[in-house]
Amino acid sequence: MNKLFLFKNALKHLFFLIFITILFTACHGDTYRHFIPIPGTIWNKGDKIAFRAELETSTLADAVLVIRRHTAYPHDDLKIKIYYASPQGEKDEMIYTIPFKDKSGKQIGDVMGELWDIEHTIIKNRSFDKGKHSFEVVHLMDDERLPLISEMGIRIIEQKTN
Repeated sequence: MNKLFLFKNALKHLFFLIFITILFTACHGDTYRHFIPIPGTIWNKGDKIAFRAELETSTLADAVLVIRRHTAYPHDDLKIKIYYASPQGEKDEMIYTIPFKDKSGKQIGDVMGELWDIEHTIIKNRSFDKGKHSFEVVHLMDDERLPLISEMGIRIIEQKTN
């Protein structure tokens, strides 16, 4: 193999690790944070990505969906449905179309190499009670096998009170 290629590849991985370290240390307001890799970066239609957030105290917070995708993702957006259930059994379904490009066609989000992260608030200023909160995400795209979505995450971010 070409030594320059190996060096560039190692450098790309090093920058990615630095980025992840900064990302994790910068999110000190997270009450809950969990990411799930998509096997083979192929998200099959009907496959639910499930999160179970166990909160130890009640808090006023936002719930944010984080999506990591590859630059070559073949669509300008991602259509999803989220099923939410509270510890008290309250249920909700939310449908979102999350844009990955702006009106001029430029990619949006935070980029590291060929991977893009985009955050989308799915619940704003909600009182999250103590207990288990369930989030399940399915894609609503036409593709049976949606390529190049590599990871999905949920963050519950506590709101600061004055």
